[in-house]
Order: sequence, then structure tokens, then C-alpha cells
Amino acid sequence: MRRVLVVILLWNFIVQLGWAQSWEFAALPAEGQAFRKLTFQLQTPEVFGNPFDTQEIQLWAEVRTPSGKEEKVPGFYYQPYRIDEARKQITSAGPAHWEVRYTPEDAGLYQCQFKTLRGGDTLALAKHSFQVSEAANEQKGFIRVNPVHPKYFQWSHTKETHFLAGINLFEPAFVMWNAPAPYPNGLDAAEGYRLYSLLKKRLDDLIAQGGNTIRLRLDSWWQALEINETPLPETISGFPNGVPGFKEGAYHPLMSFIIDQLVEHAAANQVAVMITSWNMNNKVQCRDYCTYVQSSHRNPDLIRRRLYYQVARWGYSPTLFAWEYFNETTAGRGVNIKEHFWQDVTAWLRQIDIRSNYRLITNTNEATIDMNNSHIYRSPRQHFLDLAEFESQDQKPSAITEGGYGSNAQSKNDTEGLVPHELLWGQLMGHRSGYLVWHVPSQLEPHGLGQRTFMPVREFLKGISLGDYDWQAAEAVLVEGLGGQIVRGMVGDEQLGLLWIIRTPSTQKKELRAQDGNSYQLSALKPGNYLIEWWDTWKGHIVERQCIHSDDGKVLVAVPDGVTRDIAAKIIRVDSTSRSWALWCEPDLQAKIYPNPSQGKFYIDSPKRMINSVEVFNLLGQRVYVQRGLEEYTLELDLSSTGPGVKWVLLHLETGTVTRKLVIL
Repeated sequence: MRRVLVVILLWNFIVQLGWAQSWEFAALPAEGQAFRKLTFQLQTPEVFGNPFDTQEIQLWAEVRTPSGKEEKVPGFYYQPYRIDEARKQITSAGPAHWEVRYTPEDAGLYQCQFKTLRGGDTLALAKHSFQVSEAANEQKGFIRVNPVHPKYFQWSHTKETHFLAGINLFEPAFVMWNAPAPYPNGLDAAEGYRLYSLLKKRLDDLIAQGGNTIRLRLDSWWQALEINETPLPETISGFPNGVPGFKEGAYHPLMSFIIDQLVEHAAANQVAVMITSWNMNNKVQCRDYCTYVQSSHRNPDLIRRRLYYQVARWGYSPTLFAWEYFNETTAGRGVNIKEHFWQDVTAWLRQIDIRSNYRLITNTNEATIDMNNSHIYRSPRQHFLDLAEFESQDQKPSAITEGGYGSNAQSKNDTEGLVPHELLWGQLMGHRSGYLVWHVPSQLEPHGLGQRTFMPVREFLKGISLGDYDWQAAEAVLVEGLGGQIVRGMVGDEQLGLLWIIRTPSTQKKELRAQDGNSYQLSALKPGNYLIEWWDTWKGHIVERQCIHSDDGKVLVAVPDGVTRDIAAKIIRVDSTSRSWALWCEPDLQAKIYPNPSQGKFYIDSPKRMINSVEVFNLLGQRVYVQRGLEEYTLELDLSSTGPGVKWVLLHLETGTVTRKLVIL
């Protein structure tokens, strides 16, 4: 008996040794750079029934960082492809192999041990070491939630805030919006190229237009990784017997390759990525694509296998900020994300994803996990300005990842891009994390709206890192004019104000007549000098500057005339020695009012800036004097009829507005 046991053990040892020796290392990089992907390639002649089945085979690397931290990085089965631009095809480029993708954070020497699990036995493969250099200047690090102000995302290396402004990146594959399939072979070389080219161009356009975030739909008939191969009562249009090349629990290699290109291109351009795994929005999508996730047909192995594959293949990306389980699911649609099963899955997912300290796990609408992730659709008779009201809750990010008019109403009723404009600026001014446009192929692209949607927000936020401030709702009180405007905004750390003035909401396509002469008093600021920049929210540039000095933390903000749709302002507290103050305000501040105090007669000298108009207000905010249509450098004012006391004078100069206090005896 003992001899038999020895023989069995010896035989197992020989088999395991042979299995371990069958692995060859095709690529083992010896050096790398912080925040850049390293790819380790391994080959074996072994044939697997399903190389994606983690119960049949697993490969991983155990990495020891320079600080001594241990990280277990999963690997995956990879089929290489070649993009043939001349033939407009994506074709196979050699035999499949295994890959481990890893992005180091710190400079120094790394040690790693590759291991594999086969038939219940764990085998150690080769050991390897590699040296990592410091991050390049352009590398921002991993995207994460701001640890101090978790409404916002930030980059781990540079600490810059990342306000989500982008799109849902998707395209129907091998079907065209429920029409019969034009590609009967499914995702073949030609259809793969069409899909890749379209999505890559859409991403390039977003980058050029100033956007910075994509939501990748790896579910349903979009960029599905797996589809049931068994005929079902309700099937994908044109594929009654399943889609060729797709099956449940094995992930389409060409579709995965296309996603590789998008994720890598996004990382190279600091574009944040959210990946959506499943959809429970309607019966067809659910039955054809994700039967195994429904509570009534649940298959825990298939659920974890899918998530494991996604982590292994794309979890390396520094710009991947969220795993989204489901698009638009609720407990009534077959999945209850609050139950213990999904809580256990979430805990497991955090364990296998080595960047879980940076990455969020989320779900649309009901039962949010790490992020308030909403889809908000309305009729063309409703605007979205209520979503721009200040959101005080500051415990987790809050973003609208789809929103607008339902169905095709937006492409028909909003050719100017009023809705995405209103939603994006509303999220910014309402203390939220961002907005992603859904209607890209149906609205942004055909009407050329991408540039005017994203670029102005990007330009407006330059020089401002939202996560550096403790924000509160802006208190802006109308002190002059008839109003007729909606005001949204916030104040950060008593030294920065952001205001959004809306004259015409998105429900009105024809712009209202401008309501000129409005001034607001903004409080909750520190005393000091303020530079006010008024921004065109459609073209992304400054249209007017104002220089204000406040003795009591209340800043008088005069809205420029001619606002028919909307305008935004940055109210920035600046030091008198700063470059911006010297450039924009010192010439204006040379405007002198004398004698002050006086019996009511004053002289104004503005040697550097022409005076266009003058307004005088009492301490109640009532305008007591106005003189317009001026083109003067010197001016005499007789204010004796306004009565004694302290007055505020607004000098509208050719380059902006200056406020002065005067006293009538």
C-alpha cells in the first residue's frame, strides 16, 4: 500500500513538473515606468476546454512592490489580432497565449512569481524581477475618489480634480437598432473593423472636443462579450439560432481586442472609463445576454467568471474608475443588488481587483453602492435646472451617466444641444460629479454639437481643482434690476465663487429677450480683492472681467448686458501682488474718485480705461443714479440729490467693471 502511494505521489510530481515546464515566457519586460502598463506573455501547448473557465485553469502573478506590498494580479487567455487598414479588416495575428497586465505605481525594484491553478493543484512557474522608473511628467496616476471631498474624482499622482464630462461609447454590433442583421456571420473581420473604426473615431472626437470620460457598454447588443448560444423564445433580430462565435461563459476574442484598443487609447489621453457588464432593461436583452444573472436562473460561477475576466484584462488601466454591474436594473427586473449574494460578489470583486482602493463598484439608479449613478429622462416640456440646485450630501460621487429626452425626442427636438448643455453645466454648478451624454450618434454627431458641449466646461475649469474646496450653496441676492434670471452656483472656502445665470431654460428653443441691468450681491466670501470672469458657456471664452474690492465679504456682481440664454462667472479672490490682478485690475484701479468724502460733488479720473457708464447704489442695494452712453476718461458727478451716507459706485469701463465706495456728508 505504501509503495502504491509513493508511486502515485511520484507520478503526480512528474505530471506537475511536466505541466510547469510546458509554460514558456514570450515576453518578460525587465523595466517599466510608473503608471504605464507592463504586459507579461506566457505560452503553453496545453489545450483547454474553456480557457476562460476559472475552475479549469487560472494564471496569475504574485507581485511584491518596492514597499513590500503583495499584489495578486490575475491573467487571461489572449488571442492577438492585427488591424489591416488597407483591407479594412481585423484579422488574427498568430496563436493565442496568456497575458498578465500590470501597472506599477511606484519607482523601484519589483519581484514577481507566476503561478497557475490546474486541476485543483497550484504550480509555481518562473520568478522574475523588473525595475520601474519615476512617472513621466504627463502621467497623472490612477483616477480615484477625492479622499477629503468625495463628491469629486481626482488623479492619484497630480491630485487634480477630474470632473466627468463625456459620453456613452457604444454602437450596435452585427445588428442595426433591431433591424435584421447586416452581418450574418456576427463579429467577423469586416464587422470588427467597422465597429472598431467607428468607436475609435468617436473617442478621438470626444478628446478633441474637450471631453474626458466614457462609459463602455459591454452588454446587450452593444459591445457584448458573451451571448447565449441556445435558441430562446425571444432572440436577437436576425439570429434565431444564436450569434456565430458567441456563447455564454466564453468571451469573444475580437470584441475583447476592440475594447483593448479603446481602453488603452483612453488611458493614453487621460480619459476616464466606466465599464458596464450587464443589462436588465428589457426582456429581449435580458434573455439573450444575461440569463445567468437573474435571481431565478442565477449561476454564481458565470457571474464571477465574467468579472474575473474583466479585472484581468482591463483592471490594469489607470483611468478605469468604475465597474458597473447593471444598466438600469431594479429589484423588479430580476436582480436585487441589495441581497446578500451581490454583497458577497462585491466583497469578492474588491479582493481580486488590486486597484479596488481607487475603483468604484456601482449600479444604475436603485441600490447604489460606491456612487450615486443616475439615468434621468424627461419630456421636451421639462427642463433640468432642478438638478443644478446645490447637493449638500458629500459622502460619495454623484453623476448622471445618462439623461435627456426619452426615445428619439432629443435628436428631433434639440438640434442646438440645449439639453446636454443644461445637464452638464447643472452638474458642475450643483456640486455633483459630472454628466455623460447618451444621444451621441443620434444628436451630437449629426448636428455637430460635441465641441460646444464639452470644450466650454473644460476651458472654464482650467486652473480650478474642484476637489480642493469645501463648497456651499451660493447666496446671490438680486440688488438691482428686474431679475428674470435663474441663478445657480456655489462658493468654495470663502474665496472662490462659481455662478451660472440662466435667462432661457432648455424648454424654450427661442431665446428670451435679455433682462439687462441685473446685479447680485454674493456673500459668504472673505474680504479682499476679487477678479470676476464672465464666460460664454457655448464658446468657452471670457467675455468680460470685473475687478471688485470687498471690505465685508459681500461682492457686488453685475451681470453683463445682452444675456439671452445663459452665462457663467468665476469670482476669484486674488492677492494684490498676483499677476492676474496686475494685468487686469491695476489699470482699472487707477480710476480715482475725489474728493471722498464730499458734499455730493465728485470727480472721476480713469487714465487707462475709458468709462462707458456709471451706476450708484445705496446700502439697501437700490440704484439712485445712472449715466450711460459715456466714452470719457474723466467725469464729474453731482450726487447731492441722493442724500447723505455711504454709496457704492459701479464704473463700467471698456474692459470690465470696478466698484468704489464713497461717502456723502
